[in-house]
Amino acid sequence: MNGNRNRSSRIEMDYSRLSMNQIEICDKLRKFKVPSMAKALAEQFSNPNNELSPFIERMRDIVDAEFQSRAERKFRRMLDDSKLKYPDATFDEKLNMPDRKIDCQLVSRLCECNWVKEAKILSITGATGTGKSYLACAFGISAMHKGFTVRYYFMQSLINMLKRSSETNTMLEFMNGLDAVDLLIIDDFGYTEEKGQKKKVVNYHRLFEVLNAREGRRATIIAAQLDRTEWYELFDDDICADACMDRITKGNYILELDGPSLR
Repeated sequence: MNGNRNRSSRIEMDYSRLSMNQIEICDKLRKFKVPSMAKALAEQFSNPNNELSPFIERMRDIVDAEFQSRAERKFRRMLDDSKLKYPDATFDEKLNMPDRKIDCQLVSRLCECNWVKEAKILSITGATGTGKSYLACAFGISAMHKGFTVRYYFMQSLINMLKRSSETNTMLEFMNGLDAVDLLIIDDFGYTEEKGQKKKVVNYHRLFEVLNAREGRRATIIAAQLDRTEWYELFDDDICADACMDRITKGNYILELDGPSLR
């Protein structure tokens, strides 16, 4: 992966119409590890109408080229690290389908990601195929564009990893890794695949540990097929259920999806 990333980050330069002095300047910029600035400068050198623009505008374009290039590379790294199920998810025209009954104004406000900054929980519920996972990934991508780190897990995978880290005495390291993520996406909340059939997961104590550590500090998305009124039934302990549900529902947001399956 790193090798591919390095190869894709190489910027091809056309020096065919540049003087030796101009080439020397561009090469120095590349040695300073600002290749997009070097490319933008080379393009300006090659443009016979370049001097018609004020110096400040030309300099701005050179700096903006490097800034945008670095922002794009950072976003691609964050996207790779996020492990999103749908890394190309967008807020497309399907949002406005009348039978889905989606509160598009709420979606628009959530895309601003103030709730991520405020460390809130967003619950996305709906029947199979209504686009919960896709929408959760789209919110994750919006957050990454604003500089927030994101990590995506299926619920059962997260519980398995928590259990494994406990057995290998790496729980603290794993929890610290989760705690460092600005937005944690937990998908398929409430179900796990077992022998080809969907069954409820009853031991959610470890989920409480995760939510308790993130409360008031980091944001979370929970995507679930189950209605929130049924979430209490997932726990085998009423005290744990009350504590966990209090963290999920108190002062947080919910987005309910309706309509036919989109699959």
